[in-house]
Amino acid sequence: MILAGAAAFAFFSSKVLSGEQFVDAYLAEEEPSVVERESLIRQMIRRPDAHKLPPVWLYFFAGLVLKIMCRFKYGMRVVKRCRIPRPALILTNHASNFDYQMIGAACWPMRISFLSTYYWFTFRKLRPWLRYMGVIQKYQFATDITAMKKLKYVIQEKKGVTFIAPEGTVYANGKSGYINPSIVKIVKFLKVPVYAIKIEGAGLGHGKWQKIQQKNTRVELSMSALLSEDEVLNMDRDQMYRRIVDALHFDDFEFQKRTGIQVFGASKAEGLDDLLYLCPSCGKELALEAKGNTIRCTSCGLEATINDSYRFDWPDGQKKWFDNYSEWFDFQYNALYEQMKANPDFEMSDPVVYRIDIVDTDGYVDSGDGVLTLSLKNGWTYRGTLLGHDIEEHDSLEEVPVAVMKMGTHIELPYKGHSRCFRFKDDGRISQKWHIASRVITEKILKDR
Repeated sequence: MILAGAAAFAFFSSKVLSGEQFVDAYLAEEEPSVVERESLIRQMIRRPDAHKLPPVWLYFFAGLVLKIMCRFKYGMRVVKRCRIPRPALILTNHASNFDYQMIGAACWPMRISFLSTYYWFTFRKLRPWLRYMGVIQKYQFATDITAMKKLKYVIQEKKGVTFIAPEGTVYANGKSGYINPSIVKIVKFLKVPVYAIKIEGAGLGHGKWQKIQQKNTRVELSMSALLSEDEVLNMDRDQMYRRIVDALHFDDFEFQKRTGIQVFGASKAEGLDDLLYLCPSCGKELALEAKGNTIRCTSCGLEATINDSYRFDWPDGQKKWFDNYSEWFDFQYNALYEQMKANPDFEMSDPVVYRIDIVDTDGYVDSGDGVLTLSLKNGWTYRGTLLGHDIEEHDSLEEVPVAVMKMGTHIELPYKGHSRCFRFKDDGRISQKWHIASRVITEKILKDR
C-alpha cells in the first residue's frame, strides 16, 4: 500500500512539477528530490518481484549464434568442463566487457539469468529486451535488496542458474582485482551449489582499455565445481572466501607465458593511454600518448612498443621499466599508496560535470557542474550545482568503496538509490587515477587503520 501510494505520487507529481521545481522542493525539504522521484519510478520498473527465466527457444538460437561468434571473434575455447545441474550459482572473474558473451557461449544450451548494471535499464529500447531475456538489474558496489531477492527467486523457486562476477567491475589491468568478502554472504544467502568459470587471455587483445579489438586472439575458459551445498551451509566464512579468491585468480601474462600465444596486429596499444596516466621516467601525469603498437611520453620521450606477446619492447639504451602493462598499472597503484601512507591529509580534486541516470533518457544526463574531492579524512565530496542550484553532497569512504570507471571519460558513484556520473572537464583520462585511488583506499588504507 505504501509503495503503491509512493509510486502514484511520483507518477502524478512528475506530470505537474518541472525538474527545477523538484530541486527547489528538495532544497526546502518539502517534496521528494529529482533523485528520490527517479528512485520511486525505478522501483516500478524493477517490478514484479517474480522474475522470469530467459525464453527457451530465443535463448537457444541466440546462444548458438553467440557460441559461434565467440569461437571466431575471441578464439574462445573451453579447456575444462564440468556438469552444472540446476539450481546453481556460477562465479567468474571479470576479465573484459565481453565476459557475459563467453559465459553464455560456454554454458550453452543451459539457460543463465544474467545480472546487469541498472544503467542499461535506463535505455528505453533496450530495457524491454533485457526484461524479456530475464536479465536481473543491480547497482554496482551498493546494497541492492531487490536484486538479491530476484536472484533467490530465480535460483530457489524457478530452479535456475545465474552468475556473478564478484570483482564487481572490470579492473582492466590483466589480472585479478579485489573481491569484496561480502560475496560470501551472497553465497550463503542463496544456499545452492557454486561453480567457478575462470576466463584467461581476454586482456591480450580484448581488454577494457582496448580501443580496437584484436584478431587472432585466444581466450580459454575453465569450469569447475567450487562449493557443494553442504559446504555452502557449513563452511567457515574466511575459508570460503579464500577458496573463491583462489579459484578465480588469473594473470593474463602468466597465461601467455604458459600457452605461448602470439597476437599479431598494428593497433595493440590503441587506448593504453586511458589505462596508464603516469610516466615512470619523468613522473608527469597525462603526458602519455598511445598510437599503433607504441606508447610514449610527450614530456620526456620515454617509449615502449607492445610486441606480439603483449609485452613491452624498449629502445636500446633506454631503461626497461616494465615487462607489460599490468606491471605499469601496479606502479601507478603503488605510487598512490605510498603518497597516502606518507600523507594522512591526502586529497585530490578535479572540476567535473555532474550527470544522473534518468529513466528513458538513454544514458546519463548533464545536470550540473562543480568540483569533486576525494579525501582520506572526509571521504567523497561534491560541491557545485544541480539543475542550477548550489548543492553539496558527502559520502564516506565506506559508503563508496570503489569508483566505477568509464575508460577515458568519467567515474560513477552510487548515491541514495541511484548512480551518479562525474565527467572530468579537463582530461577524462584522469578517471583512471580516481579509480585506482578508490581501490587503494578500500584495499589498503582502510585495512591498515
